[in-house]
Order: sequence, then structure tokens, then C-alpha cells
Amino acid sequence: MRWMKFSIGLFFTGIGVLGAFLPVLPSTVFFITAAYFFSQSSEKAEHWLLNHPRFGPPVVKWREERAISRPAKVLATSGISVSGVIIYLAELPLIAMGFSFAVLIGSLVYILTRPS
Repeated sequence: MRWMKFSIGLFFTGIGVLGAFLPVLPSTVFFITAAYFFSQSSEKAEHWLLNHPRFGPPVVKWREERAISRPAKVLATSGISVSGVIIYLAELPLIAMGFSFAVLIGSLVYILTRPS
């Protein structure tokens, strides 16, 4: 079971690294998830992620304070807004559009209600 959790942690780390370079893909949420799985499987990998100079600080802040920095909130809000416009312009079926907007709004509410 440990190897499976470690593999899941590696998977989310990989997506997080992609998100660090792709503007439409968030990275921090994937690193937070990876840190959780590493905490269950590999102390060494968890230590590496938490102490990484670029990826570690937001994960540590989330663990300690359940906080999202103001710049991250602005970036997330911008990304959600762009996603909403794309969904609207895609002329999806009403049920798909409604579900997509519900997820986006729910995500936005969650992000904006976290401490900075």
C-alpha cells in the first residue's frame, strides 16, 4: 500500500510541476495533495517537497494555517474567470454549463473564504 501512495504522490508532483509552467493549470493544489500522499508513504519525499525552495512554502503555509496567499487568490480568481468565459463561449449543453459554473463558483467561494 505504501508504494501505491508513493506513486500517487509522484503523480501529483508531476502534475504540480507541469502547473508551475502552464498558466492555466494550478500547481499548489497538486503539491498539497502530493505532500499528503508522501506523508503516508515516504518521509524523505515529503521532506524534499516541504523544503523545496519554490514548491514548499505554499504547502507549508497551507498545512500550518490553511491559508492561501493574496497573489495566489488573484491568480486563481483570474483563472476561474477565464475558465468561465471559455465555458460560456463553448456553447455547451445547458446542463454541462450549469454544472461547470457550479463547480467554478464553489471553487471560487472556497478560495476567497480561506485566510490570506
